[in-house]
Amino acid sequence: PSDTPPKVDVPITTRLPKELKLPASPPKQSPKGSNAFDGAKPRRKAKKSHRLPAGSHIIDGEGVYVGSLNSEGKREGANCKHMFPNGDVYKGEWQSDERHGTGRMKYRTGAIFEGCWVHDVRHGYGRLTYPNGDEYNGAWEDDTKQGIGRFIWAEQGAEYEGQFHGGMIHGHGKCA
Repeated sequence: PSDTPPKVDVPITTRLPKELKLPASPPKQSPKGSNAFDGAKPRRKAKKSHRLPAGSHIIDGEGVYVGSLNSEGKREGANCKHMFPNGDVYKGEWQSDERHGTGRMKYRTGAIFEGCWVHDVRHGYGRLTYPNGDEYNGAWEDDTKQGIGRFIWAEQGAEYEGQFHGGMIHGHGKCA
């Protein structure tokens, strides 16, 4: 038995959780006596849409998912988007409720990963761009830089191309 509550997919037609509700305020009225015939144009604010996109699902504790679900109600498909509560946003492929295939994750820190995902972790080839401009292009294994890759230190204008192990430069390589 796990202490983690099960994932619950709530269709968009249900009531939003309290923390997602928008404040209810009546629309502002024009001042008395103003109309289109007295020469003054009534002020109208553009209405902001607070609706979630069609096909959205609120995943309890995991944010908002826009995409298709399989017959078991799990996230599945291509070109799906998931907005996590912490501000991270993933766009890409899902399989059986996991990021699986190619995708792009924009982290709230400003870092961006574009590449392969397997069972919800970065695995295969991918590029991670850091907020300061540094960049890693190369192999990933179980969410860690592993294998052949290239790291570029943007500010210093230096780069390393070679082996990585456990997320660190390790083994043969060359610096430039």
